[in-house]
Amino acid sequence: MNNYWLFLRNLLWPTCLAVLLGATIAGLGFILFAGLATMGSGGETTNPFFTELFSYWLLISISASVFGLLPALLLGAPLYAYLAYKRWLSPLSLLLSGVAPGLVLWVFSDFKTARIFCIFGCVVACTLHVLARHDVRTLQNAMDAHSA
Repeated sequence: MNNYWLFLRNLLWPTCLAVLLGATIAGLGFILFAGLATMGSGGETTNPFFTELFSYWLLISISASVFGLLPALLLGAPLYAYLAYKRWLSPLSLLLSGVAPGLVLWVFSDFKTARIFCIFGCVVACTLHVLARHDVRTLQNAMDAHSA
């Protein structure tokens, strides 16, 4: 179990960065979806606030980063570190580690809030996997070399 703490320690900073990048990417996705939904058939906007989508994107990204950092550090990073330690990382387990904070929130809150946390959590988990896969592979190889 001592190696688990090594995995967790090496995943804390990538988790913080993944929350920032993942919230930015997911916020951009939400804003692009909202922007496309306000487009008319001829390409004209039916929403007079279409030009303000950039400020909404910043607001969503910053809010998601602030509200998502603590659940990511308390639930997402330890779960991802445990999955990496046990070598159980797969696309399904990766998505489940992203959905976990949203499922915990679902117990205490309404479904709409939990659904948004689940969507952002999946994006953050995928971003964490992209950022940390080299470190995880290096730690797994070091464990193999130490045990052999």
